[in-house]
Amino acid sequence: MYETLKKVKPDDFATLDAAFDRWLSHQRLTKRQFNSEGRHPVEGKQILLMAFKAGMFRFYGSIFEIGGVETFVIVNVDQKKQNKADPNVLATSAKRVRRYIV
Repeated sequence: MYETLKKVKPDDFATLDAAFDRWLSHQRLTKRQFNSEGRHPVEGKQILLMAFKAGMFRFYGSIFEIGGVETFVIVNVDQKKQNKADPNVLATSAKRVRRYIV
């Protein structure tokens, strides 16, 4: 994940930041900005993965309530090679999200 993060350009971080601002203020986001990647079974739980998108990058995670605040926790970053998400990256991301669910 860290090697991929090093490839993210400042413009893409700015796009991601703008999308986060819209999400935080409960404004509508397009599917090109933020989208569900479906539910993935891990250890008997159905893990809902979401992705913020910026340029050629997808930032995978899930929404948790932390201290009474709805929070998006990023667990993985992938550089897009095609329109469809990489199933291996989705599986890894779902396993990482599972660690936070009791």
